[in-house]
Amino acid sequence: SNEFWTIVAAADDLSWIVFHYAGAASSVGQRYLGGLVCTQDGELPPETVQNEIWAKLESAGIEPWELFVCDNRFDTPGAIAAGPPPLDR
Repeated sequence: SNEFWTIVAAADDLSWIVFHYAGAASSVGQRYLGGLVCTQDGELPPETVQNEIWAKLESAGIEPWELFVCDNRFDTPGAIAAGPPPLDR
């Protein structure tokens, strides 16, 4: 597949950043796009900046309702015991 990533927006202090990606799997005739809102601690950004972030996502063709929270904390109920991230070893 061919995939392209762009930085859509970021806080001046880099406390959050919005990525957009788009790609195509030409062998099966599919194309896709998506977005990520990343923070230093993995939590959603404060409500005071969420409207700005949602507007940036929408400018890249991503609706905020398409996002979901990815909780990677070890103490999360139902978390898979996969061990520490490889770069933390």
